[in-house]
Amino acid sequence: GAGDMDAQAAQLYLVMYVLMFVSAVKLRYSRPDVKRGYAVPGGKPGIWSVCGLTILTCVFVFGANMIPPDVVREQGMFHTVRYIGCLVVGVIAFTFAPIFYFRRSEKRAAQIALAGCMVAMLGAFLFYVAKDRSEYEKNAPASRGSS
Repeated sequence: GAGDMDAQAAQLYLVMYVLMFVSAVKLRYSRPDVKRGYAVPGGKPGIWSVCGLTILTCVFVFGANMIPPDVVREQGMFHTVRYIGCLVVGVIAFTFAPIFYFRRSEKRAAQIALAGCMVAMLGAFLFYVAKDRSEYEKNAPASRGSS
């Protein structure tokens, strides 16, 4: 029920953290001379160990977050597959589409148009999830009571 939208948000935050720590490693190699407010001690092995452990943790949590809540699993295989599919499609759409487009685009107006499209996609996705969430919440007490 309540975890549907939370799961999507958590997945997107995990993607953001992975990108952030990959960037930290990349910057340690591409811009080693830049003075930073804080640098991970231990040089390159230090940054690899901290970022590597964090990325592995994010990947583990990402996988664990794909497990649907009980209320979804109780409704059968179709709802379980749809739940996981929505998470996967959401992560792909909200992560890779903007990255791909912004790397290819040279015009500011086109970037603003894409941002508007992404907001519309997010709104449609959240509406879809909220609608399903209300259906799950209506059906959850009945399915729990029959056990």
